[in-house]
Amino acid sequence: MLACPLRIGCPCTPASRTPSTTAPAAARRFVRALCASWDLNLADDPDERAWLADRVDQAVLVTSELVTNAVIHAQSELRLLVELRGDQLYLAVQDASPHLLHLASAPDVLAEGGRGLLLVEALATTWQVQHPPDGGKVVACVLDLAH
Repeated sequence: MLACPLRIGCPCTPASRTPSTTAPAAARRFVRALCASWDLNLADDPDERAWLADRVDQAVLVTSELVTNAVIHAQSELRLLVELRGDQLYLAVQDASPHLLHLASAPDVLAEGGRGLLLVEALATTWQVQHPPDGGKVVACVLDLAH
């Protein structure tokens, strides 16, 4: 239906390719505002409205995890794509790193990180990693909005 990209560039010197640590917060705000502009939580039925609000919260969380992974591991400019396709919300983050992601089967319970893709896998209907011809990778997922 509608595709809205957000480019999150590197606000640092050219020698340092580390993207901004504020990128996940910017992406969360962007997705929440975009979902609000699409009226995703304006159902007539209160139960449906609550369910959709929960799905928007999940979309914001998944976005945060995908962008955080790109910031930490790719250390390159990244691009967030959000599309509403009928009753499905498509989220994708593209970065310049060709390195594959690893789904931790048993993350260290005391570790600060390592659970991002487990959250994506648990919340998304489906997710995948693509390698575009121009390099890097795209981590994409779909969240069902139909109740």
